[in-house]
Amino acid sequence: MTIQSGIQAREVVPWWRSFGAAVRSRELLPLRTSADRVPLRAGVREPMDAFNRDPGPYTAGDVMGHLIVAGTDDGRAVAAKELLLSSSQAEPRRRLSERMLAPRGQQTMDDCPDPELDPERTKRRISLLRELLTREPRNAIRWADLARAYAEFGQKVKARRAILTAAELAPNDRFVVRTATRAFVHLGEPDTAHDLLLKSDLLLHDPWLLAAEVAVSSILDTAPREIRRSRRIVERREVAPWHLSELASALATIEWRAGARKRARKLMLQATEEPTDNALAQAESVAKDGLIEIAPEQMARRRAFEARARYFARAGDAEKAAKYGMLWLAEQPFDTDPAGFTSYVAAAGIEDFELSLQAAEAGLRANPNYALLLNNAAYALINLGRLAEARKYLDRASGVSSDSDDRAVLLATSGMLAFREGDRRAGRKLYDDAIAQLQAPGSEVTVLLATMNLAREEIMMGSVDGLDILRSALRAVEGSKDADVHLAWNRLVSSLDALSVRLGDS
Repeated sequence: MTIQSGIQAREVVPWWRSFGAAVRSRELLPLRTSADRVPLRAGVREPMDAFNRDPGPYTAGDVMGHLIVAGTDDGRAVAAKELLLSSSQAEPRRRLSERMLAPRGQQTMDDCPDPELDPERTKRRISLLRELLTREPRNAIRWADLARAYAEFGQKVKARRAILTAAELAPNDRFVVRTATRAFVHLGEPDTAHDLLLKSDLLLHDPWLLAAEVAVSSILDTAPREIRRSRRIVERREVAPWHLSELASALATIEWRAGARKRARKLMLQATEEPTDNALAQAESVAKDGLIEIAPEQMARRRAFEARARYFARAGDAEKAAKYGMLWLAEQPFDTDPAGFTSYVAAAGIEDFELSLQAAEAGLRANPNYALLLNNAAYALINLGRLAEARKYLDRASGVSSDSDDRAVLLATSGMLAFREGDRRAGRKLYDDAIAQLQAPGSEVTVLLATMNLAREEIMMGSVDGLDILRSALRAVEGSKDADVHLAWNRLVSSLDALSVRLGDS
């Protein structure tokens, strides 16, 4: 059977973007207004020096990115801006130059090309960043970008070393600290992420870092250190709604989980006044519980891929959910959530097993030992008739799985493989063992999905036992409000229609 992997308990942890993508997302805009811009700050001097030594579109792009983040203009940057405006070698950097210091009301999301899953491009980026860092060893932003590129290939030791270097070089840079926060959460070290946040001088004043502190504290199951300050900043609304979006969303999540729905709703409404993509996705993740409904015009944001994927999955449009799930995965290729979501929706929702396999394998590049992605890849391969390859994935998953529920899911998929190999007895036993292991409070939906998968396999083999299993499960299906259950039921009905003649003759 195929399942989603760990996507339900969502936190407003910062997204891990490259520096260029973070600039385009507007999450690095200064808190002050354009009238408060100051002369060139010290943090921009190194990229300026690099540009003066080696003028070119890439070094000029670094200057522009730093200036946009700082909200700063300076006569010394004129040459860099003019070079980018006339350059055809680095189109994204040229667009940054065109937007440089535009009035606040004119700063909009770039109409960037859709992201693509391109491992070869990431390899080239690693090579380029390593080369640049030999000349600029104290460039924290390049170290942060290198860490992300390493993470895309599952090179966690190298990613950790690179992001730790970035954090040591720039402990008070919003981009670096937020990136390090997400990186250490991904690496399974949320305590390290929390320590970095607490050490940053920006934490007490920057709502973007306070939002990260609230989110990481939730992961650690501890009270946020700066919860009172965070609430006060959100209540006072002294900066634009955009800057408060993720902090209000993180606080809303805490209130929602504590059962304070009225306060949670008020905060989530504030978070969606001018939402970041992250806050919008968080709002959509709780929309299924009736806390808030997202306006259609907000869902149409250019890069709101996760929010749209979740929205269409909730609406029952699996085709669009899978489409935006792949874009979400391309934007966060190191993350198991989009890979698990998309591999599940593509298989269970539209039976596009090639797409399901593509999503699972993309997630496995960064997380080669993630049992549930190995399971979903095996499930897709079984449905594609590639049984020997599926067996290899299941063997790998069995070797790395330690969670009891994971092992039960793997048993069910192994049962499916046995059925497809023609061994009905072994398949039935594996499914029965899986269902027995899942008999625990909170696992009712998974049990029902496994039961329906067993029924489908029996039906496909022409066994009337499948109908008996369906009859026994029917009442539970009718009483379930879970969308996945009804999706699986509809697939079963289609299978039954297709095989009704064989079953009638058996």
